[in-house]
Amino acid sequence: MFEIIPARSESNQSILDWYRRKEQIDFDPPYQRVSGLWDVNARQLFIDSIINGYDVPKFYVHKPWNLNDKYLYSIIDGKQRLQCIFDFIENKFPLSKDFTLDDVESGDISGKSYDYLAVNYPKIVDRLDRYTLDVVQIITNDEEKIRELFLRLNEGIALNNSEKRLAKEGYLNREIKLIVSRHSFFSMLRFKNSRFSYEELLTKLLLLEYSDVLSSLTKTNLDKFVETFKIQKEEIDKVILRTISGLKLMSVIFQGIEDLLTQKTTIPIYYLFIRDNWDKNPEKLRKFIYSFEKIKMNNRKMSFERLNPILNEYDRLNQQGANSLNAIKERLSILKQYYNIYKRQGFVDELTLIDSHELEWE
Repeated sequence: MFEIIPARSESNQSILDWYRRKEQIDFDPPYQRVSGLWDVNARQLFIDSIINGYDVPKFYVHKPWNLNDKYLYSIIDGKQRLQCIFDFIENKFPLSKDFTLDDVESGDISGKSYDYLAVNYPKIVDRLDRYTLDVVQIITNDEEKIRELFLRLNEGIALNNSEKRLAKEGYLNREIKLIVSRHSFFSMLRFKNSRFSYEELLTKLLLLEYSDVLSSLTKTNLDKFVETFKIQKEEIDKVILRTISGLKLMSVIFQGIEDLLTQKTTIPIYYLFIRDNWDKNPEKLRKFIYSFEKIKMNNRKMSFERLNPILNEYDRLNQQGANSLNAIKERLSILKQYYNIYKRQGFVDELTLIDSHELEWE
């Protein structure tokens, strides 16, 4: 069954009606983006548009035809807009400081919250509450069609590869999202989980753990990997357990030096390095990694004539083609060579050179 109920063809479609259904709405079906993409200015502008009576784009929701699911609806398109409305009602942000109401003398209500308006300007709140949303309901139990509709509606705003990959239902995707939501390592990262950044990172780590030999972390390989494990297999469960163990080691090593976890492209390299060099002496590894990051930073401040070419190359590979097999091998080899020097002499600095011919690039 696949039925489309057009916008405004049913009653009870006001903002207040939909807010009352809030607990029946799934904001995070598998194909959805991570919340929080809108900044406060965009959210305030959207509320401004509603109160001033401007048209806003349609919302699309999925409604299972047999109604056996936990939720009555799930958001296909309009998640950020609907969340914005609900957050305003719950006083999570106020009107903008330059808010004006175009057709009514409303006094100074700029910067005011929903609750303040409800007490002091009930007519304005009533205007918001009664605003009718254009909600298109898709009634079906065919999840493939829902995912396809989501992608079609969102292609105009350039879904990235992670969003397209994670929009697909499957065992490995579900496990990836579960691990990201529960494992403490991801709370240590010093970049935001915007547009599935954490899920993309974990997919790469799982692929590295899965591969018998190092492989590139390209879109093609990641897509094929996720597709291979759409259903549960003992093989991938073992990979997941090994990766969780690897994340635990990462958590131990980066405890206290979390500020080093700012660059997405370095984390797979450190994952491999820590996994391969774990000798039950985390303090030694922690001190080395801190020293290595420090000498890289110092090297960037050097004059051109004094630049350490190996450290310079490491930085370049972090930025250009970081997911290629060659870039992964080269950075891992550089790390290992510097670690060997560190173990021998107890320190490394930006002047420490290694023979490029000894790097294990092949």
